[in-house]
Amino acid sequence: MSGGYWNYVGYRIRDELLNIAQDKDVASRWPKTSGALASLANAIYKIEHDIDWDFSADASIRNDTAFDNEAVGRLLEAVLKAAPDARKDVVMGHLGIVEALGGEWYFNLYASLHLIVLIVIAIALWVIALR
Repeated sequence: MSGGYWNYVGYRIRDELLNIAQDKDVASRWPKTSGALASLANAIYKIEHDIDWDFSADASIRNDTAFDNEAVGRLLEAVLKAAPDARKDVVMGHLGIVEALGGEWYFNLYASLHLIVLIVIAIALWVIALR
């Protein structure tokens, strides 16, 4: 079999995320989110492609743990590349909350939750596209 384990859904996920990211209203109102979605679109496409080829026996993922770590790393890099100053903005925008709730540990949790929300949105679109 040559690819297509999920009926070539990877490009559709990428294209739909790019449609959202490149929407002029999204890009003007939420430029960091727009950039993150665009970066995630390409990262998710590449990850899905690698998994698809493994499942289709066109190529092999030799080390699942290493691939898993690398794939999550790609997703994180995609978001951070799109908004390298997002951490600073979160701190400045929510400094009162961060200080009131105990400082750095809360900030790290809060920043991580923002990232997780973006990843969940991307995965949800992927699942929807699979249907």
